[in-house]
Amino acid sequence: MQSDQFKIDRRVVRTKHAIHNALAELMTNKDIAAITVSELAQKAAISRKTFYNYYNTIYDVLDEIESEIVDDFTRVMQQAEFQHSITDPSHIFLKLTEAVQNNLELYGHLMRFDRSGELVSKAVRAIKHEAKLLLLAHCPISDRDAELMLDYTLWGLLTVYQVWYHSDQSRTIQEVSAAIGILTWEGCRGYINSVKQ
Repeated sequence: MQSDQFKIDRRVVRTKHAIHNALAELMTNKDIAAITVSELAQKAAISRKTFYNYYNTIYDVLDEIESEIVDDFTRVMQQAEFQHSITDPSHIFLKLTEAVQNNLELYGHLMRFDRSGELVSKAVRAIKHEAKLLLLAHCPISDRDAELMLDYTLWGLLTVYQVWYHSDQSRTIQEVSAAIGILTWEGCRGYINSVKQ
């Protein structure tokens, strides 16, 4: 009985994964308002009926993608060992990279698309919220300084990842994440030291 449930759950996960990737791929070329359920179902290799078993509209799919991304990044930030991240600045970026690599195809499509920036903004806000709590708990800086550091860091990080997705990817995403970790932490440490004086 448990084996049957496991098979059903895996099938649901696979189907939703296919729908998510299909929508992200379609959005690289079209505005979401112009995408039809038939088109999405065909791209995901499912029937319209299967689509409606899980969702009412295409916007429900987008909402679910957004929620899952925000949840993934929030979980990484909540589990981050901040003290370890201070001595190994690449640690937290590698953890974020692992979250991305779990669904690299989806993230690749989203990094290429995101015309409105809303999806990226939601993810950045979620990461920023958790990072700010950690930063204020462990560093002697003001709320205002934490905001500035995180805006600079997170939007810079995002830009580097977007450039990487559009590049020949001669560096691995792990190499890019390690470099970003060092660049970010060295810059942030310098800023923290400057505002403490």
